[in-house]
Amino acid sequence: MAKSVSAATTECLNIDFMRSLVKQYSELGQWTSALFWADVAAAACSGMGQASGDDIWLLASAMLARGELHRAAHAVTSRALHRRHLLCLGVVMRAYLAAKEPATALNMMDECDPALLEPRNTDQTHNRALAGVLVWQARALAALERREAAAEALAAALRADCASYEALDLLLDQHALTPAQELELISSLPVSSQLGVAEGALVRLAYRERALRYTPEPLPPSSGTGRWREALAALQEPWGAAAERVACLVELRRSAELFAFAHELVDAYPQEWTSWFAVGCYYYLIGKSELARRYLSKAKTLEPGAGCVWLAYGHSFAADNEHDQAMAAYFKASQLMSGCHVPPLYVGVECSLLNNPPMCAKFLARAAALHAAR
Repeated sequence: MAKSVSAATTECLNIDFMRSLVKQYSELGQWTSALFWADVAAAACSGMGQASGDDIWLLASAMLARGELHRAAHAVTSRALHRRHLLCLGVVMRAYLAAKEPATALNMMDECDPALLEPRNTDQTHNRALAGVLVWQARALAALERREAAAEALAAALRADCASYEALDLLLDQHALTPAQELELISSLPVSSQLGVAEGALVRLAYRERALRYTPEPLPPSSGTGRWREALAALQEPWGAAAERVACLVELRRSAELFAFAHELVDAYPQEWTSWFAVGCYYYLIGKSELARRYLSKAKTLEPGAGCVWLAYGHSFAADNEHDQAMAAYFKASQLMSGCHVPPLYVGVECSLLNNPPMCAKFLARAAALHAAR
């Protein structure tokens, strides 16, 4: 492409128009067209001097969208743009994460100019790009089982850009913080300086409701605590909350409905952990624990940080009275969901079944404290 462009009269080319084509085709999901025009724009700019970081970012983003992971990374690193351009750093980290190379993704960040990784009070565009980089850093750290560092990166991402709901969602899903710490972090976000009054009020309300996800509505004393039918009815769109729908179907013992839903998930999303989690839960529900563990193992291989998978894995052992293995799985879930009361509750139950009252009391007290904090 560079030769054909250099042979042409570059002064006649409208670079801004070509950049607009890249963005339009990207929005339309026509990534081959986007890549063609991004390549032309970058080559034309190179013919007139040097392609800008934004041009290479568009080029690498199109390559990444087409699944050309290492080509996208090379487009950035061969020009050393990951060291001085935040958007390019973000796209190269995404490429290495997609290629299952989280350590390399972190190395790219280590090579970056430290000043570029600092938030700027008067440049929210920079801060938004920085928050994106920090989210990818957190994903890489989580893939390497460095969950405390991942939580710190996500908290930093939220402080840099309090509108980054992805950072909040990942942080709360990790259960790395206690309920009090979650609310404290949300209260400390610089919402007023980053957003307008109406948007800031929306963010505060939405984030607080998300953090209070386990706090039940006040119920009369005669009411039960497991409102599974109501929860299932509230999930009008099944694809957006697959794990929650699976949990409701297990609790309601709707094995036929769970089988059909798991089948749909596997057909549509075979690379998603939630699909195999659903299959494992189906076999657990019908009493086939060994098959349940086989598919739950596949789910936790795809997403080692999914605490609910480890809980279900523990349940499958508990159903077979294999209490030591069940406790090991619940311990792992407790490590992954340190702010959630459910894993220590089940550890306490297993300690009780193993006739260990002191340990039982310890974990039940911990579960009660975490639940009370909700």
